[in-house]
Amino acid sequence: MVVKETWMIQPGSLPLWVHPVFKRDVRELSGCADVIYEYASEHEIKPYGGTEIFKNTIKIIHDHGMKFFVSLGTGDRFSVINPCTWHLVHPETWIEWPPDAIDPTPWIKRSCVNNPVFIEYTKQYYSNLFSNYDVDGVGFDEPHEFPCVCKYCQRKFEELNHRKMSGRGDEENIRFQAESLAEYISMISDIAKQTDLKTACVVGPRPEAYLHELLVKTKDLDYFGPDPYWIYPGSQKDISWVSEMTKAYRKICDVGKKLLWVVIQGHNIPSGREVEIYEAGRLAAENGADVLCGYFHWRGTENPEATWDTIFRMLIDFGQKR
Repeated sequence: MVVKETWMIQPGSLPLWVHPVFKRDVRELSGCADVIYEYASEHEIKPYGGTEIFKNTIKIIHDHGMKFFVSLGTGDRFSVINPCTWHLVHPETWIEWPPDAIDPTPWIKRSCVNNPVFIEYTKQYYSNLFSNYDVDGVGFDEPHEFPCVCKYCQRKFEELNHRKMSGRGDEENIRFQAESLAEYISMISDIAKQTDLKTACVVGPRPEAYLHELLVKTKDLDYFGPDPYWIYPGSQKDISWVSEMTKAYRKICDVGKKLLWVVIQGHNIPSGREVEIYEAGRLAAENGADVLCGYFHWRGTENPEATWDTIFRMLIDFGQKR
């Protein structure tokens, strides 16, 4: 029941890691985690006018015997906490919603993965990141397909299908966008592999989703898995959801020959329910997780100390660092 690797998601701002308090936290994390998976903003590649904060952060993590994966929200196509803003000054790259589709978050502007300006920016951005910083891997957090009828999507759809796009936000459009998004992630993964980096993708658990079927077939993707969060206001899920989703994605990862990583919720935890974090880790380990990943965040967490203590114990008891 011991997993192969233990990871810890750190959603905070990377520059804070150079502060002595956070150096202490890194020492504590090194006792339970093999990998730090950090949500970062695109600005931290050249933070504060070109200072060495990002490089120092990675060095601190490496000095404590851990590897470092970075997850970025480039173009707002991945769900990371720290925002990226390049696309905000490039409205020519934004998704063009079909007239019959309702944008669930109209205040968020996302770049279209078929837009050539955005594609070129992506290539340059990740190439610079991988060339200049000693990261060990790159992550893609909860990619999601959105309908788009921009001229580039219409052109690509017509080239592939030899007919015009319907112009609606229908199932055909969604499947086309899923294929385009999987292609976009594959492009970044290919760039990563040129410098021998690992790649990981976590998805909101929808094992029947067409996008997930495509992603798990991505040749250069190493890790794939769900974040089966069960505690939220109004949620109808219980702890068995973790077991159910781990089993489902174990089958998916076996088909795609990927390492299965399961992210265990450590945010929005009501006081008294911290013990469920440990139970969730046990269920994931029992049902085939290769990687057990803790995710601690103060957001909605009523007793942060008890929550962190439970995550730490979970990673220790089910990981290699016993």
